[in-house]
Amino acid sequence: SIVFFLPVAFFFFRSAAEVRLHLIWGIVFCFMQNFNMAVVPVEALAGKPVIKDVTISHGLDEVAAEFAFAEQALNPDLVLTTDYRTASLLSLTMQRTDDMAMGYRVAMIDFWIDPAQHKGADALVLVYDRFPETELITKNFETVTTVREFTITRYGADLESYKLVHAQNYSGQGDH
Repeated sequence: SIVFFLPVAFFFFRSAAEVRLHLIWGIVFCFMQNFNMAVVPVEALAGKPVIKDVTISHGLDEVAAEFAFAEQALNPDLVLTTDYRTASLLSLTMQRTDDMAMGYRVAMIDFWIDPAQHKGADALVLVYDRFPETELITKNFETVTTVREFTITRYGADLESYKLVHAQNYSGQGDH
């Protein structure tokens, strides 16, 4: 993107020092963004509230391990999450394509799945802070039981809290 800026940079920068400062700031910003997404959110290290869209990408292996352990013990018919993003990340991490999202936001998965086909099924649901267990789950399943709660922690900072819920006897009504 800097290549397109170079022909007009002459009009914006008055000296070579300004160009160098701009390039240094760009490199620092890229490093901070990569560190924030790959290692730990900088806000968490500073003790500030963390933007929740950043934290769901941390600890995916731990989430997958907890999920696999609970899935092996319960042997559910359905694998659900309360948000399409966690469904996507869980699918990517666990290398599976049978997980679904049950939430208020319409996602493509809502068009691919026929809820009536899963009537009476039991599900293991991954719930997290930003999209907690909603009435969608409690109204669409006969019984809902918390299996396990766990928190993803990096360098002493709690990033995201998850809950695994065993939901039994799906009504087949869909999520909207």
